[in-house]
Amino acid sequence: MSFAAAGKEKHRNWELIYGGGAFLALLLDAELSRQSPTAFRDALRAVQATPGVRYDNAAMLAKLDAGTNGRASALYAQVEKGMTLPQVRAALAPAGVSAEGFASDEVYVSLVPCTQEACASKFLRPRLED
Repeated sequence: MSFAAAGKEKHRNWELIYGGGAFLALLLDAELSRQSPTAFRDALRAVQATPGVRYDNAAMLAKLDAGTNGRASALYAQVEKGMTLPQVRAALAPAGVSAEGFASDEVYVSLVPCTQEACASKFLRPRLED
């Protein structure tokens, strides 16, 4: 079932909506962290910048795409199609995060030892400027 279809009955499909949405956010945040430590936060703030505007699935992706060079839709399509554990690991690895396993609404991660300037500790630590 797609995110959009699941959203028509959120209570019945909460694992897909909330677990899948959180998973998509993790993938997008991990990827965007390579551009800038605040890229994901900035994309979400752009969505919130228009109070009173109601977003459907397509409008939300379009708004996120504007701030992510289209990566939101690309990752959304991958998640919608279904990702295997090796694909999840490959998507998170550049941010220094290793997916050890996942269930319907959980992803278990470990931090890969960092030898680069942009590493997992920067990706995961609280951003004090927020």
